[in-house]
Amino acid sequence: MKNEVWLDEVNQVVRQKLIDDAILEEAPEYFQEVKRLLDSLPHRYAIVDLSEAATRTMLNREAREYIVTYSAPMRYERLAYIKASPPLRIMAKIMKALALRKHADDGEIAFFATEDEALQWLKDGANGA
Repeated sequence: MKNEVWLDEVNQVVRQKLIDDAILEEAPEYFQEVKRLLDSLPHRYAIVDLSEAATRTMLNREAREYIVTYSAPMRYERLAYIKASPPLRIMAKIMKALALRKHADDGEIAFFATEDEALQWLKDGANGA
């Protein structure tokens, strides 16, 4: 798997790093691992690092449909994107809107320049802020 997913045990969040165009081929396996890790946490929180994501793939209709379909069962409570380029921010917002319409997802998403800002937002959510 070229894209990465792992459990950040210290911060109790699932970490994801989208690196390249492999998301379509990896989607079932990738999201199965994300769900397994989320299920092990007290909160369904994740950080997605988009600093190396391929903008052209995320703009592809097929990729957007895969991501919306496979991410629906994740039921994220809070999903923090970090280091996203402007086109990726727009695509993430579009995918969130599609997920809301298709799957009645009520999780929150936010965008941050730094990992520290994202972690603070997640911690605030865990503390009821």
